[in-house]
Amino acid sequence: ADGAAAFASLAGVDATKGKNLGMKGQSFEVTIIDEDSKLNVNTASRGDAITQQRLGLSLIGLMAGDQYNPMFENRGSDGQYADRAGVCGAIVDWADGDENFYGCDPRNAQNTGSATEDQSYSLFKVPYRRKNAPYDSLEELHLVRGVTDDFYATFVDPDPNNPRKRVMTVWGQGTVNVNSANAQTLLALVCGAAVQNPPQLLCTDLTVQAKFLAAVGMLR
Repeated sequence: ADGAAAFASLAGVDATKGKNLGMKGQSFEVTIIDEDSKLNVNTASRGDAITQQRLGLSLIGLMAGDQYNPMFENRGSDGQYADRAGVCGAIVDWADGDENFYGCDPRNAQNTGSATEDQSYSLFKVPYRRKNAPYDSLEELHLVRGVTDDFYATFVDPDPNNPRKRVMTVWGQGTVNVNSANAQTLLALVCGAAVQNPPQLLCTDLTVQAKFLAAVGMLR
């Protein structure tokens, strides 16, 4: 009742004269999520090497944990093998506008080559070409080579009922807002930066990772 009165005052309307405005005693909740708190895969469409390398670092950092090794050692649902660098490169290649293969090697500033990704997509039961344009939705990642259902549920949208836990996005400005990012996204940024340096305990020790994720979650 208090909320209805406040809304009526703000909007300048008399809600008591409205009809079919909902069931008596019911309510709904609107949650606003900062899209800049996530890894924006559409930054790959900008085409410049620095932005692509920054995205590649974050993606590699996201997948760095040894606990994920089985996911990249076995065949995916498409019957193909895809290692970490392969999936990372495929995510970038889907959105960038050129025909060059992105190697996703964070240690190498020159990541592109003359190879094409389309040959892999042509081996699917229903062949298609990669888009070479920005993602229209997050679900479009399902079309990317190597992004299996397990990958999506682990690294993209771990809990569909809780958008705050979503790790990737196709919206926003591109730079991650660390003040609103969830724990898994922050871990990806830290471990992505650590790729170019000696291995960090946070990125290799599962116990330390669990403590980090729990601590950030509690603080959030």
